[in-house]
Amino acid sequence: MDCLLGRADEAINTLLKIMPDSSLNPSYISGAEPYVFTNCYAIHPKYYGKSYQSWTTGTSAGAMISLYEGILGVKRSYDGLVVQPCLPSEWDKVQVYKEFRGSKYKIIVENQGGEYSQIAKITVDNVLWNSNVLPLFNDNVVHEVYVILNEK
Repeated sequence: MDCLLGRADEAINTLLKIMPDSSLNPSYISGAEPYVFTNCYAIHPKYYGKSYQSWTTGTSAGAMISLYEGILGVKRSYDGLVVQPCLPSEWDKVQVYKEFRGSKYKIIVENQGGEYSQIAKITVDNVLWNSNVLPLFNDNVVHEVYVILNEK
């Protein structure tokens, strides 16, 4: 929900709460292996915060989708590949490679600051693009997409 509202800093904090062995979810408290996503925690006072179902949840797939489609903002849609990044204010630049429906993209997102992620400009192969839905090329060439957030 935070990404849909453009609240990037809140979105990354939410992700950190469930990431294995992050500062907000340390393994020494949960008891889960430091490389396993989990979403089941005991609430009994004696075992509060312990995780006993770390291998039986689909949390890792959900977290990957949240990161890729939410924070990095590369989303599949019926109309094409949508770019709608929601980068935390402390992230200056990210780069994503994506193959989608026979097209190849190198997507570079530059965050020029700000608490909320707002797309200022998108170029595809150095041509200004007036939509956040990328064209389908299906030509086996990597196309460069440059996205500027929060332009100063």
